[in-house]
Amino acid sequence: AEKNPVSFPDDARQIMNSLTQKYPVEISLFAALERLDYIIYAIEQYIDRGHSDILLEVLYRSMPHVDAYAKTIPGFTETVWTDAFRDWALSLLTEAQTAVFA
Repeated sequence: AEKNPVSFPDDARQIMNSLTQKYPVEISLFAALERLDYIIYAIEQYIDRGHSDILLEVLYRSMPHVDAYAKTIPGFTETVWTDAFRDWALSLLTEAQTAVFA
């Protein structure tokens, strides 16, 4: 609903537009949880298979979006995207960037 693609039929786009207007927090929550699912999958790949490149790429692409959603979803930073979780993810990105440019 948040994306409301032009390739969808007009009646479906009207429904998506209505949902976005009536339920903005829920629409944002769905998108935020989808981004978090990508992050959790990448963490699992790192733990199970040592794929740090996947984790770093997903964090790099997803963190700005999750940060933006966290500003609009009540309680999100207290329960899901906590300071500790965000700081951990940011430290991985910072370490990787430092290693590349060292």
